Amino acid sequence: MDIQTLKIEFNSLLNNTLENKNQELEVKKMEQDKDIVYTEYQKKEKKENNYDLDLNIPKININNEIIKEYNNEIANTFIKKAEDVMKIQNLNSIYTVQYSATIENNILSLVIYSNLKDGNNAQRVIVLTYNFDLKENKEIKIEDIINRKGLIKKDIESKVKENIKIEQNRANDLKSLGYSIYERNYEDEKYKLKNTKQFFIKDGRIYLIYAYGNENITSEMDIIVI
Repeated sequence: MDIQTLKIEFNSLLNNTLENKNQELEVKKMEQDKDIVYTEYQKKEKKENNYDLDLNIPKININNEIIKEYNNEIANTFIKKAEDVMKIQNLNSIYTVQYSATIENNILSLVIYSNLKDGNNAQRVIVLTYNFDLKENKEIKIEDIINRKGLIKKDIESKVKENIKIEQNRANDLKSLGYSIYERNYEDEKYKLKNTKQFFIKDGRIYLIYAYGNENITSEMDIIVI
């Protein structure tokens, strides 16, 4: 399955809900009447010539210091941006935020996807993910998951490199036709597993997400599933 198909499949996962496959797992919540992940900030509002918002911003409902840091980052990245967009007049911004969360094999995995278009400025997509071991109360990194599954790091990095090279060649073909593109370099260190920060777990599959809008003003992103 190529990256373009995976992008379409990935977007279909963003349903603003939590799928919990470990219902028996006990979790120390901050708010007992709410789910482990819930929509904290929801707004669908349009103001002519100013903004068009469709926002579903989650909060992780676990009493843990690491989780508090996650929630602070979520609020500072997505809620703050929403507030900024509503303050600016006549920019005609379009801002959407969606998420998906799963709990399986004692791991909470949350992905948040935001898409911002400010007037004539370039579109920007930001994707943040959070992966947390609910049994051991600690953050999970991609290399931890790889080791747990008994996968071979070198093979995964080769697959990532191969897929990014295909996308790089595709972008270069568009560039030769005069299109403006985001330039990839499949040899870049960002594609090493140790530097892969954004990933999402769903139905036993691992989605490695390279969202270039996290650092640049672009909507380009690549997804590799292992």
